[in-house]
Amino acid sequence: MQIVRLVMASFDRLSNNCIKLDTEIDNLKVSIIGQKEMDKSFLLLFKCQTDITNLLELNDLNEIIIPREVITRTDTVIESAINLISVFEHSKRIISSPLPPVAFIPDNDEERKWLDSTQGFNPLGVPIIGVRFKLDLSLQEYVQDRFDGIALIAEANAQDHPAGSFHELIRFFERAFTLSSTALVTPLGNFLEQSNQGFTLAEIQKWLVDIRHPATHADRKEYFVLERGIRPVVHRMTQAAYDVLLNKLEWRSSRVSRREIWKPEGGTAIPSGSKVFLTTKTPVNFQATIMDAFDSYPVNAHFGIENFLDKNLWFKQSRLQSKGNPITNGA
Repeated sequence: MQIVRLVMASFDRLSNNCIKLDTEIDNLKVSIIGQKEMDKSFLLLFKCQTDITNLLELNDLNEIIIPREVITRTDTVIESAINLISVFEHSKRIISSPLPPVAFIPDNDEERKWLDSTQGFNPLGVPIIGVRFKLDLSLQEYVQDRFDGIALIAEANAQDHPAGSFHELIRFFERAFTLSSTALVTPLGNFLEQSNQGFTLAEIQKWLVDIRHPATHADRKEYFVLERGIRPVVHRMTQAAYDVLLNKLEWRSSRVSRREIWKPEGGTAIPSGSKVFLTTKTPVNFQATIMDAFDSYPVNAHFGIENFLDKNLWFKQSRLQSKGNPITNGA
């Protein structure tokens, strides 16, 4: 049996030569099987297929489970093709997942019957949730000594790409505590743990060390982090940054003393962002990014891809239900 990974990418400029891309990377073939022009951008549909030798497993709902390592390999190859186009066309690129994000090619009637006996595949993963906070103008008097911090959050808010926001938020935390990298983990973690918003030292370690180093440097280690590894943490980091800006008592100090002048009306309660809390009965402006089943890319349901798929491809979407338990009370 073969698994076919489907990924979309939009470009702000594109030539006809790139639309004909059909290449092989890491012994996997990548093809462009569909295209669409939308509002000053060009949307391309990519396909990469790979053989699987082991029988796929099913969950309790009789849904197909696709091994993560299979999708990681196909995603890496497709991203390489997308990046190649971006560089040679000098074009911005935005990657997303269509519905369905995967399809199958059975090798024989037995495999086809097995696929037909299943409930298919749930294409949705864990949503990434953030909050657009409503700040009362009276809070302005409490930030007169930290316009440098305001500037860095403003820079983060101005970014269209998660990596840009991530780096500005790292600089914000460094500025607030006059510390960087590993030395910042414990003070920032201790400060945020007092907020009762679910922050932990392990989560802060992930931002400041595990992600920051490979997202900033590419000199020695074999791997580095790109958008896919940064996107899941940016909303939580933004939530933390607002708490530091408004509730840190001593600005530009490594001390962790707090002043409780602001409490968010709502926010995320765990690192994945799939669980939120509410502290008020007033409406909260939650913003959710629906991710694909592999938590690789945001879902893009605006491109109907069925007309671009070969008739020999098998796919069945079992349900459109994001994973995660979204609501709790208090903070």
